[in-house]
Amino acid sequence: MRPCERFLQERGGCLSEIGFIPDPGRPEQTCETIVFYHYTRHDRIDTILAPSSGLHARRPVDCPNLPVEFHNMYMVEGFLEPLPRWLKSSPYFGDIGMKETRKHVGDMLLRIELSKKDFANVYVVDYAHPLDCQFGTRECAGLALGYQNPAESYQGYVNSYISAQEYRGGHVAPVVHVLRKGQGIAVSEQHICVSSVQPLQGNQEIG
Repeated sequence: MRPCERFLQERGGCLSEIGFIPDPGRPEQTCETIVFYHYTRHDRIDTILAPSSGLHARRPVDCPNLPVEFHNMYMVEGFLEPLPRWLKSSPYFGDIGMKETRKHVGDMLLRIELSKKDFANVYVVDYAHPLDCQFGTRECAGLALGYQNPAESYQGYVNSYISAQEYRGGHVAPVVHVLRKGQGIAVSEQHICVSSVQPLQGNQEIG
């Protein structure tokens, strides 16, 4: 049986449960709030922080057999930490995560603090599933999960959703998703600030 079969059939599982080394990142949270981090480009900062603006959810949650609660849900993505270890030195993907971040996302770090009461749809998901399908064995050691195509890997990806409030570790390449119904602002500007730490700018501290 392919290692991925479990993650195609079951929800809420972690790759650490079948022996893979998890990333050490955990949600930064208090009893009332949860924090995550989001990279963007310099030229988007003013727009994001403008009144009545924020981070727009434009990408849908998508996979072949989409759980009903995620129908018409769109996401904003981020990280548990300013610079997760798996981005720069994953035991399975090396620095591919960092290369992809620099290529597609930007290098300006935002800090987002959300009220748990007002933001129930915050999840931690394991990006290792699509990474393994895209890069495994070709450019890095990978996980050899056995996904036959990208669609399968995204099924495993969506099935790895765990509520951020309940996440206690276990994902190899954890990513944060904040979801909303339909496209639009998922995180308004009052919850966002420019991070005082900027790891992709030489660990520069602001303020």
